[in-house]
Amino acid sequence: DERWMREEGWHIILAKTVWGKRMLLEFHWPLRRQVMINQLVYLDVQHIWQTAIPLDQENNLWQPAPPAMLLHLCLHTGLQHRFTDLGLRHYVDLDRLVRLHGGEPYFWSSFAELAEQTGAQHAAAFCLRLTESLLGTPLPAGALGPIQPPEWKRRLFTRSIQEQDVLNRTRALYAHRRWRWRVLTADRLWLLWISPLRSLFPGRAYLASYYATQSGFRLAGYALWHPFHVLSRALRRRLRNRLQHRRSVEGAA
Repeated sequence: DERWMREEGWHIILAKTVWGKRMLLEFHWPLRRQVMINQLVYLDVQHIWQTAIPLDQENNLWQPAPPAMLLHLCLHTGLQHRFTDLGLRHYVDLDRLVRLHGGEPYFWSSFAELAEQTGAQHAAAFCLRLTESLLGTPLPAGALGPIQPPEWKRRLFTRSIQEQDVLNRTRALYAHRRWRWRVLTADRLWLLWISPLRSLFPGRAYLASYYATQSGFRLAGYALWHPFHVLSRALRRRLRNRLQHRRSVEGAA
């Protein structure tokens, strides 16, 4: 059901209990050409496909190139889960990827270029610095130079998130601390002023990808409809989260 999939953000989570343990399997469908994160960052999925490398060409099995995979992990960790949501798990993934591919030619330069094009330089740098401090990940001297945040932002990050926050999943950057997360992850602070508008009016390329059409007539209609779709979806999710929170409180009582 396309309408339901769009409502759920184009992915579903299946749960199953096996031998007393609950397992989760997450499916994404379809992979859109352009994904917007945090109203500021655009991930070009088409570029990831174009630069993918073969794992098994005979069976048409591919994976993202290591720089793109590293950026994706950083976006997932720093933007979607705000550095501490899922504890150490994401940082173990980052550590393993860097240890496996970090010494390859052009790895870090390609990663820095892709982070800049995506608009996620600072979020990526913070993720990798945390990985280094948590797990001793070997980062070559100067590897993060091109994407390094300014000194004042590094001090703010240190005050906002400590290693123990990742390990214990504490001090999440939500509610009254949300502004810190937005400032820390915005490569260009002036974009924070227009981020709500970018969410409501994301542009032709994003609308074409989101609604899977290239028709100018349809895109014009979707451009008018999209703000109502975004606001109503946000309202429904907030009401649903409040209801779930109320039920969990009542269950605990």
